[in-house]
Amino acid sequence: MVRESTTKPGDNVHEVGLAAEILAIVQHAAQKAGMTTVTRIKVVVGEQLMVIPEALQFAFSFIKENSCARKAALEIGSTSGRELYVDYVEGE
Repeated sequence: MVRESTTKPGDNVHEVGLAAEILAIVQHAAQKAGMTTVTRIKVVVGEQLMVIPEALQFAFSFIKENSCARKAALEIGSTSGRELYVDYVEGE
């Protein structure tokens, strides 16, 4: 799928909110599993949510800085529909 976009500063607020929600889920999962450091995260995003993966990566890179996920790699998968979920969290 190719999607063209004409974005300007402030257009990616949607992705910032999603990145914050992903981080909250990851921190909860890490705490529950006894992890102090998260190394890898996979999220799945439905195409109907109109998320720009690069913008989500960018937002997450800033939001994760002072968290247990600060060194985590974020993998973004896609599916049809409106789903958004954390598929897995890896760490130690």
